[in-house]
Amino acid sequence: MDQALPVSLWCEESEEDQGEPQGQSSTGGSPQLRARWDPSVSGHRVIQRLLRLEERYMPSVLYVTLIQRDPQRREEIAKWALEVCCDCGCDEAVFPLSVSLMDRYLSAYLSLPVSPFCLAAGCILIASKLTECETVTADALCSAAEFSFQPSDLRAVLQCYSEMIEFALRQRLQSGLQPGPTEKDEEVENERPGTPTDMREIDF
Repeated sequence: MDQALPVSLWCEESEEDQGEPQGQSSTGGSPQLRARWDPSVSGHRVIQRLLRLEERYMPSVLYVTLIQRDPQRREEIAKWALEVCCDCGCDEAVFPLSVSLMDRYLSAYLSLPVSPFCLAAGCILIASKLTECETVTADALCSAAEFSFQPSDLRAVLQCYSEMIEFALRQRLQSGLQPGPTEKDEEVENERPGTPTDMREIDF
């Protein structure tokens, strides 16, 4: 690795450690623990799969040009969602999943509900259910938004999301019935089949 680079791909390394041997730590000299080499996560096929997933979940051009023209507004909603997740004691996976759900909704519909905070609140509620943590109540979300929306508006967002998920699952089941190309045994990845609550495998 080039010693002139200020950063490294190893998360445990720092700028002060670049001048030391690779297997020694900066404090005690004991070898650093690193994950073993896993051939199942390397290779051309894995990289191509990651690239396809990135294209599938990338926001549409219309979403970026029409909806996200005000980055400060989006930052405000994201900070509000983070504060709500912290105040309600949600799991750490709820906030990033709620932001991802909000992006997928806007990419598919290109329209906002009665309030942007209503959409963020609905995404927080769905994310808390998917992560199987303590579910946030609708009254708590309305109170956090200073009642800029009503529980009925929140139910409308949840109904819309339910229709989106059902449509995405039908599309996935139809595509799964089509036979794919055969591959060598050593190149086939052992993948766990997706469940209806596996949002990583649902393409809106």
